[in-house]
Amino acid sequence: MLPQIDLSLHGNLLTCEAILNIGSLPLTKQVTYVLNVNHKPYFHDSYTSIEVKENQSFNITLEANAYPMPISYKWYHPSGRQLMNDQLNIFVNQGQLALVNIQRNDKGIYRCIASNIIGDTETNFTLNILYGPMISRTQGYSLTEALMPGSSAILLCVIDANPINLNSIRWLKDSQEISSDHWEKRVEQNEISLIRKSVDREDAGQYVCEIDNQLGNSRATLPLIIQYAPEIDRTDPSRSKAAADADRLLTAEFHCHISAIPKPTVVWMKNNQVLPSSLKYQTLFNDRVLSSSFSPNLTFEAILYVANVTKTDYGIYQCKAENKLGIDVSDIILTGLNTISQQLVLLDTYMDSSNACFL
Repeated sequence: MLPQIDLSLHGNLLTCEAILNIGSLPLTKQVTYVLNVNHKPYFHDSYTSIEVKENQSFNITLEANAYPMPISYKWYHPSGRQLMNDQLNIFVNQGQLALVNIQRNDKGIYRCIASNIIGDTETNFTLNILYGPMISRTQGYSLTEALMPGSSAILLCVIDANPINLNSIRWLKDSQEISSDHWEKRVEQNEISLIRKSVDREDAGQYVCEIDNQLGNSRATLPLIIQYAPEIDRTDPSRSKAAADADRLLTAEFHCHISAIPKPTVVWMKNNQVLPSSLKYQTLFNDRVLSSSFSPNLTFEAILYVANVTKTDYGIYQCKAENKLGIDVSDIILTGLNTISQQLVLLDTYMDSSNACFL
C-alpha cells in the first residue's frame, strides 16, 4: 500500500516486487520506478534585504524546482513594471537578474514569480541602495525676505542620503558649530531645521547645514538677513567737513556712507532746512559694491553737490537717512580754504573736474 503522496516523496524510487512460488525455488521479479509528484515551483533560497552602492552593478540568481517542467520566470521592478532585457542596464535569464549602474530610484521590493502548468510561486527581496548625501532644497532669508527684529526664524535644509546618520548633521555659523542654547535643532523625516523664536541683529549672517555618511559629504549655505535702522559711517573724520574757495565758484561735494536694511531714503539739509533739488543742489544715491560675496549688511552712498559755492553757502549741512526702523543724521561743515597750500592741494587733486571735494 502506498503512503499518502506529498512533495517530500518527489524523486523517490519505488520498487515493485513479484514472487512466484513454484517448486523448491521461488521466482522473484522486481521493477523500480521514479516517483514524480506534480507540484508548482518552490524556491531553494530566500533573501530579505540586499545592499548595493549607487552606480554599481547587482546580480542575483533564484532557482526553483517544480514538476512537470519547464519553469518560466517573471521579474518585477518595485514600480510594478515587468523587467525585460534591454541593451543597457537590465539582463534577465530565467531566475537570474542583473542590473547595471544601479540608481537610488531602483530601491524597493523586487518580485520573482516562477510558474509551471500546476501553478506559480512568488518570492521577493528588498534592494537597499546606498548613496552619499545631497541637499536638494534650502530655505533662508535673503535681502528681499529680511526679517524684522523679534521675528521667528526657521532655516531649513532638505536632505537625501542612505544611510542617514542623525549624529552627522551639523549647523554652523562663521565656521563655528551652533549650540542648542539659543537655537532649536529639529529633524523631521528628510527635513532638518534650525529654529529661533526671536532673532536680533547679532543673529544675521551666513549659516551652513552639513551632513555626511560613509559615502560622501554635502553642505549648503543659507543667508539670514535682519532689518535694522540706518547707521551713518563716522569712522572717517574727514567726511564731517568740506572746503571750497568762494572766489572761484567751485562745486562742493559731500559724501554720506550709510548702512541700512531696508533701503533708506536720504534728504540733505542745511541748518535743519531741507535743500530743494535744483541746479544749485544736486544729489546722487548709489548702492555700494561690497568686497565680500556675502554680508548681512547693506551699504549705500549718498552724495550732495553744491554748485558755484559762495560764502553764503558756508555752514552746517545734514545728511538724514531714514527707514521704517529709525533715523540717523550726520553733520558736515562746509568752510572756505584757509591757506594757499590747501588751495594748491585741492587744485592738484581735482584739476580735471574743476570740483572741490572733501575726502
